[in-house]
Amino acid sequence: MEILLNECSDYMLTYELLNLLNTCNEAPIDKPFKEAPIVEKPVVEEAPIVEKPVIKAPAKKHTIFYPELDDSLFWCMYVNEHGISAYETQRLLKKNMVNTMMTIKRKMFDYFNNDKQQLLKTTNHKVTIAIANEIKCDIMTRRLASFQNMIACCVYWKCPIVVELCKNIYAKFVSNHYVSDTLDEQDAETVLLYIVKSRNRTRGQPTFAFALETDREKTVEKLREMRQSWYCINHYQKPIGAISNYSLSELVNIATIVCEGDEISQKKQEIYHSIILKLGTMTVKQFV
Repeated sequence: MEILLNECSDYMLTYELLNLLNTCNEAPIDKPFKEAPIVEKPVVEEAPIVEKPVIKAPAKKHTIFYPELDDSLFWCMYVNEHGISAYETQRLLKKNMVNTMMTIKRKMFDYFNNDKQQLLKTTNHKVTIAIANEIKCDIMTRRLASFQNMIACCVYWKCPIVVELCKNIYAKFVSNHYVSDTLDEQDAETVLLYIVKSRNRTRGQPTFAFALETDREKTVEKLREMRQSWYCINHYQKPIGAISNYSLSELVNIATIVCEGDEISQKKQEIYHSIILKLGTMTVKQFV
C-alpha cells in the first residue's frame, strides 16, 4: 500500500502543488487578442421636408344668371327684382314656381288692362294699339321671351333694359316716364341681359334664351362700353332708320362698328346696304 502511494505521489494534489496553483492564479493572464473599439457613427439628422404651400388662384365668381326654368325673360326680371337668393330658396323648398310666375303675370296683366295712360305705347320703341293688345295677351298665354314683351317688362318693373344682341350691337328698352333716382348716367337700375343658346331646349321651346348679369360693377362697366363704342338699334323691328336720315360720315361710323373687319365702301348706298345685311339677321324670330 505504501509502495502504491509513493508511485502515485506525482499525481496527487499536495500542499506544494496547491500553493503552486494559487501562485499561477494570481499572475495576470494576457488576452489572446484585443477587441477593436466600437466606433459609433454620427447620427445625421435628415432635414425635414417642407411642403410648399399650394397657391390656388381665386375661383372666378360666376355672376351671370342662366334661368333653368321655362320663360327665361320672366325669371331674369324676377331675379333682378327679388334677388338670386329668393329664387334659389324657393327652388330648394320645392315651391311651385309655375304658380309663382302666373301670380306675378296676373298682376302684370291687370296692371296693363286697367292702364288708361296706355303706357305700353310710351316707350322708346313705338308700337301700335294692335301690338299693345298683343303684348297684354302674351303676358298670360305665352312666354315673355320676345323683344316686344320687353316693352311690358321695362314699364311694369320701372327700369331700363339693355340687351346684348351680338358683338358691338345692343338694344335698349325704357319707358318715357322713367326717371332715374341717381344723377349718374350709368344708372344703377338698368337691367343688363345677354342672349344665349337655350340650355334645356325641348321641342317647341325657343332656341335662344335670356341670361341676367347680376354683378352691378360689371353691369356698369359693360353699359359704359356699350354707350361709347357699340351701336344701339333704333327699334326692335327696324334696327336702322331710313338712309335719308344719315350722312355719309354717320353711315361710315355705324358700318365701322356693325361690319367690323369688313371692307367698307365709300358709296352711301353700298354702306347702307351692308349695314342692313348685317342687322337683318337680328329679327324677333331669332331669339324667341
